[in-house]
Amino acid sequence: MFLVDGSHVFGHGRERLVRALADLARSYANPSAVVFGGVPGPCPPRRRGRVRVYYAGASHSVGGRILDILSHEARVVPITVVTSDRHLAECARQRGARVSPMHLLEGSL
Repeated sequence: MFLVDGSHVFGHGRERLVRALADLARSYANPSAVVFGGVPGPCPPRRRGRVRVYYAGASHSVGGRILDILSHEARVVPITVVTSDRHLAECARQRGARVSPMHLLEGSL
C-alpha cells in the first residue's frame, strides 16, 4: 500500500492527486491512501476506487495521522510512505514501513 503525505497539496491539486493515485492503484492492483492537512471541505471524497482519503483534522499534523495509520495498518499489509519530510520518513522506517521520496511518485502521476 502507498500511504501518501498530501500536506503540500491544496485546492484542485488534491482532486488531481486522488484521481492519479486511483489510476496508479488500479494499475498495480494495490490500495493506496493519502492524508491531507486540515479538515475536509464540503462533500470531500473519502474514497476513490482503491484510494482512501484521510484528513489530519484541525488539531493534528499530517505526519501524526500517517504514523497513526501505520500503527494500525502495517501489521496487515506492507506500506510504502511517500513523503519528502525527513523526520516523518525516519519515524515511518522505525515502524517498519518503506519510504519513497515524493518526487519519485510525481513521475508516475
